[in-house]
Amino acid sequence: MIQFIIILLLSLSALAVEVTFQAPPYNLPDRNFQNQKESMVLSEMPPLRKQGNAGHCFAFSTASAIDHFLCSKKISYFDFADLCVKKLPIVSSLHLTSLSAGNSDQAIVEGGFSNGILLTIGQADPYLILETCAPYENYLEYLARYSDKKQGNESLFQTVKRIYNGQLERRYSCGEEFARTLSHFTSNLDFDQIIAFSKDATFEQMLYATIIPKKCHGSDKRVDVFKELGFDIKQSSQFFQNFKIDYEYFYKTVKEQIAGDTPLIINFFVGASTSNKDQVHSALITGIKKVCNDKQQCQTLFKIQNSYGDWWQSQYSDGWVLADPLIERSVYINLPLLWIKKRY
Repeated sequence: MIQFIIILLLSLSALAVEVTFQAPPYNLPDRNFQNQKESMVLSEMPPLRKQGNAGHCFAFSTASAIDHFLCSKKISYFDFADLCVKKLPIVSSLHLTSLSAGNSDQAIVEGGFSNGILLTIGQADPYLILETCAPYENYLEYLARYSDKKQGNESLFQTVKRIYNGQLERRYSCGEEFARTLSHFTSNLDFDQIIAFSKDATFEQMLYATIIPKKCHGSDKRVDVFKELGFDIKQSSQFFQNFKIDYEYFYKTVKEQIAGDTPLIINFFVGASTSNKDQVHSALITGIKKVCNDKQQCQTLFKIQNSYGDWWQSQYSDGWVLADPLIERSVYINLPLLWIKKRY
């Protein structure tokens, strides 16, 4: 586990050089590329999770990957057959949002990185709460109902963080004001509990207590995934040869995992350049194929499952987009690819 923490810290280091991207992240193949040469997709797709207007793509890509792992690996002490057959979410993406909060000061939470979540599982809390107990819809209801409490497009996570930091800056002199504001976001804590939290709790404890319903802490509402769940990674440096992007190795890595019926989490820049470090997205790769034209010129496509929702999947040919622009935007993140696997 220590080696993973070291790798994580390396992944957050500043990029040595700024890179400007020539193509947008999502591109459809040219129309004359219709001849399909190769195609590999997961035998069963995880359910499409939809993040709404909240910026927590990292939680959705990770939750979908864990769901797929729980369904496809048939772990003996989990019985989610009914949810798997109906393609319903299993683990709570809302819980994953709060799990990763411990790394928030290192700026991996609101940037699309899933590494922090996977590192956190098994350290502070080895349990994952079920989606049926802590549905993400509750979070979106908070956003809609209390939009006047937010500044601009900030998420509930950012709002609670701002309130909490503001309270710290006032050295706890305005505990009641803090409690009144935060009480809009939770039914878990009464007024006095919030005031107590403002003095004693870490931000991570505050976030967890605020957005995860009390009933979810029972043993029948959570699963101990740490006994079986592990993950693997590819570092940015592995995708360069002689200072050039090694596209073929990236394709090979994706093919190997898809062949093993394993989706990959891909982190990539969506801004104009690597200087926009807060404009990073996280999604799942669930397939790969090659299409060619009559001149036998070929393009490689990834099948992306994007938490932007149904509209995105429809607009981009059910998620089949050109691989190379995504690779180019991914390899400048130190941990561009990771996937769930059995721990032992």
